[in-house]
Amino acid sequence: MAEHRSRDDAGSRRIHGTPPSAISNAEATETLAVVFDLTVVHGAEGRRLAVLQAQAIIAVLTWLHEQAQRRPRTA
Repeated sequence: MAEHRSRDDAGSRRIHGTPPSAISNAEATETLAVVFDLTVVHGAEGRRLAVLQAQAIIAVLTWLHEQAQRRPRTA
C-alpha cells in the first residue's frame, strides 16, 4: 500500500533544479519555497524500495569518493 502526500506553498516562488550560479542577486534575496512530494510505501514493496534507495545512496557516495581521490591535493 502506498500513500501520496504533497506540499506546495501557494504564492511562493519555486526554483526547481536551478544552480546557485544561475540565480541573480535579486532572486537570491527572495524567499524560496520548498516543494516536495512524499510517497510512503508499506510492506514488502516498502522493503524493496528501501533496498533500492540504499543501493542508490551507496552508488552516489562511492562515485563522490572516487572523484575526490582523482583530484590533486592542494597545500
